[in-house]
Amino acid sequence: MEPPEGHHSVVAQGKTEPDPIMDITVQLDGREVNVPQGQPVEQPDYVNSSFDKSEYVIYKESQCRIRYLVLLKDNN
Repeated sequence: MEPPEGHHSVVAQGKTEPDPIMDITVQLDGREVNVPQGQPVEQPDYVNSSFDKSEYVIYKESQCRIRYLVLLKDNN
């Protein structure tokens, strides 16, 4: 599969996304980055999407790089 001409990736818009009111901004490598924190809310423009949540679609494995690993522990 190939991306659309002139692009190297696409965003598949989902039916829900984190509530942007709860986003926080952090500094990462000298750049401001938005980090979603909110509960999922419906996206009225994408109610007919095949995706439940938005996803970034890349077409070459070399475009993916894991930079951080977060380990969460549930004490329940």
